[in-house]
Amino acid sequence: KIEEVIPFLCSANMYVGNDSFGSHITVQSGIKSLVILLDSPKAYTDYSKNYQRIFPENIKIENITHGSNLNP
Repeated sequence: KIEEVIPFLCSANMYVGNDSFGSHITVQSGIKSLVILLDSPKAYTDYSKNYQRIFPENIKIENITHGSNLNP
């Protein structure tokens, strides 16, 4: 259940994972986050200084969209 997960996310020292519910909760809670972008547009992580984005080095971040289906 979501209400059971939120306290764990908000008490974390850092989040590492894909662009998801967890990453949005942690950055809005002021927690630094490493977010893997393989299928999510750049705009989804533009709104917070707490995001550090990770994406394949041969890909321009502006070209990542829904349906990119990139491999890490």
